[in-house]
Amino acid sequence: MALEITTNNVPRDFIYWWDLSAKEQADFDWMANPEETGSFFRYKGEVYDLSDFMHCNIPGWDGVKGDSFFSGIVVRLDEDRIIVGQYMETSKDDLVFVPS
Repeated sequence: MALEITTNNVPRDFIYWWDLSAKEQADFDWMANPEETGSFFRYKGEVYDLSDFMHCNIPGWDGVKGDSFFSGIVVRLDEDRIIVGQYMETSKDDLVFVPS
């Protein structure tokens, strides 16, 4: 099995707590001090917090968050911005990058 990663490699800005809508803030009401500790970003219409990602050893990527057994989101920190992509396990033998 291999991973197929799709990304446009465009760095995204992090979003401040007060830039989130009330509905988006409600999704993170479990955080103790989200206005101080949150590292939010948007990807494909969803808001994510960097603390939801685990360190990974996928070459070229810093973190991963699974959304199923075979797929998920990968992130790479780029100074004070973030690059995001999707991964999917395939039956190919190598790591495959697909520009989006």
